[in-house]
Amino acid sequence: MAISDKGIDVEKEVNIHLENKKVSRSFFWFLWALYVVVYISKSNFSGALASIVSDGIMTKSQTGFIIAMFYIVYAPFQIIGGMVVDKRSPELMIKIGLIGAVIANVFVFFFSDNYYVMLAAWTFNGVIQFGIWPGIFKIISSQLIRSDRKMMSYFISFASTAGLIITYLLAAIVPHWKHSFIIAIVLLILSTVGLHFFEKRLSPYMKWDRRENYEIKNEANKVDYSLSTKEVFLKCGLYFVIVSALFSTVTTQSQKTFASIMFVENYNDVSSSLGNTLTIVFLIAGLVGTLLAGKLCKSVKNQVVGMMLSIAPMIPALIVCSF
Repeated sequence: MAISDKGIDVEKEVNIHLENKKVSRSFFWFLWALYVVVYISKSNFSGALASIVSDGIMTKSQTGFIIAMFYIVYAPFQIIGGMVVDKRSPELMIKIGLIGAVIANVFVFFFSDNYYVMLAAWTFNGVIQFGIWPGIFKIISSQLIRSDRKMMSYFISFASTAGLIITYLLAAIVPHWKHSFIIAIVLLILSTVGLHFFEKRLSPYMKWDRRENYEIKNEANKVDYSLSTKEVFLKCGLYFVIVSALFSTVTTQSQKTFASIMFVENYNDVSSSLGNTLTIVFLIAGLVGTLLAGKLCKSVKNQVVGMMLSIAPMIPALIVCSF
């Protein structure tokens, strides 16, 4: 373990944490803004979807396949990223993802007329971002001050929605869809530089993790280790949650991705810019829904019942949308 007179090297060490509340909170809000930028860099293709199709650059199936390929590689590589950040500095993994995202966005900007280059670039973007979210989650769950971690885990969930809203807002106001990729490139570079300087500031405040020893004083509190991992997952309902999350994500992601192009194709008076603006309404409604769900969960003790109450209004709304 390398310790210099300036403190712990944040980019090389893993088992470290902050105990200074002010520094911890400032780092969290920087990470929040950074993840907003990351979400812009991976959703700006969805934001440009309506313009790309309406301009005749690519077909809807081609653009849909590019977006699908991003998530096909992104999902499994998030698991790999989770394993890597347990052994490597999460800050370093975030940097790698940011620089890789810059490269992917640069290729999309300069080779927008070549479908195969854009497909390869966006697939690479899904792969190279393997360590960004696991790295951010690792920092929140283990490096930031312990007393704030629950609150920070809640607030970081809004960064993705903020990133999407900004993405579609940019797509609606920029003169050409390619400009949103230039903006993403600049923001990614600034985020990388900002993270580098933040690491230097954090170094003197970082402390080594202590190994906690917990004594089981009561027989009733002993954990039963005879159950296999699969049995534990089954008993706690994890498999049901995964299936529910899958269907929920398919529904919400389809709305966010294809709403703008559906507006443009179905209504002659709707431009791609207006289609992106109308998509923002969906995103803001989702944000409001998340806040209301948080209130609902506090008043309903059974979380499964609370989930069902949250999902129920979606069914008639989706039926109406089908017309």
